[in-house]
Amino acid sequence: MGKIKEAVLEGEIFACDHFNVAEPDFIIKAQLEFGEGTIEFEAAISEWYQIQHDLHQMYTGGTVH
Repeated sequence: MGKIKEAVLEGEIFACDHFNVAEPDFIIKAQLEFGEGTIEFEAAISEWYQIQHDLHQMYTGGTVH
């Protein structure tokens, strides 16, 4: 596996492990873990938002209450 792909995967796994953390806390955790602006950090943030979106879709059927 290439280094970039490995870095992205590491960030995505971090997001999966911390999906239930509030957004500000998650961002701080990711910054502390990877450093701001790193590939891992950006992948973690992106994956966290995707998980939140997917959870919203699953529990609300995509409707806004």
